[in-house]
Amino acid sequence: MEEFKLSKFQKVCHFIVFEGSKEAIPSSFYKEWGMHEKAKMTLDKDTITQFQFYSTLNFFPKEEITKLQDNVNQYAYDVIIIEFPLFNVTAIGFPVRFFAVEMTNSLVNFHQLQLKRNFVSVNLISLIQFIEKSEIFLYDDDIYSLGGVFLLLTSDNFLSTVRLIGKNPLESEIYIDYFKEKLISKNQKGIGIEKIILKSKNETIDKSRGTSSMHIDKYGNFKFFIQRQGNNILSVIKIFHMLNDKDCFISRPHKPLIKKEEDE
Repeated sequence: MEEFKLSKFQKVCHFIVFEGSKEAIPSSFYKEWGMHEKAKMTLDKDTITQFQFYSTLNFFPKEEITKLQDNVNQYAYDVIIIEFPLFNVTAIGFPVRFFAVEMTNSLVNFHQLQLKRNFVSVNLISLIQFIEKSEIFLYDDDIYSLGGVFLLLTSDNFLSTVRLIGKNPLESEIYIDYFKEKLISKNQKGIGIEKIILKSKNETIDKSRGTSSMHIDKYGNFKFFIQRQGNNILSVIKIFHMLNDKDCFISRPHKPLIKKEEDE
């Protein structure tokens, strides 16, 4: 196993997920962005590959970030690709939203990834119904809970988001009295889920236990918050296995729509 350590400034990975192995990503994509493979590790049957590339853009001006040797205007960024052969999907994680948008558009519009593979999103209503059974639940010795749910209200004249953030958001009065029954009703229009925040507590690479946070939206964007230079990257693997086991994945031909979020 090679040493696996993300750049110390990396605070988030914006993942998109597609069906099949990473072989669907053409070599021309890596060449376009000047990526080189830096490290790889295998955990059971899953494989994490760390790629690095350099850019003149500095998204962390207050941080001491790694610069390319002999060129002070180039900054190093990491891309993480995780293959899940058990359920035949691949997740690719980008370091900041700018690169997530640009690289996803490149994969779809120029390299035509969507012609080879469908993208994967999450049935948020099914996941919410499962979580409703127990606000805190165990899966494979790890502890999961809901840290927030962003509910949508739509009509011909308006679009509103109701944000329920904090401990036990599904126990709030507004969710129980107004949203709960409407969400599971197939005939109810104008009610939906925009995003959820999933919390997990599990083992990290250094064998300690920590809490991780992943934002999952209805478009198929998975935003994971990085700790200790990527030491909690194991949580991504555990979360995706849990989502697959709970039959929450949806295959769809449309690319994820990565939006600007206030919690960037």
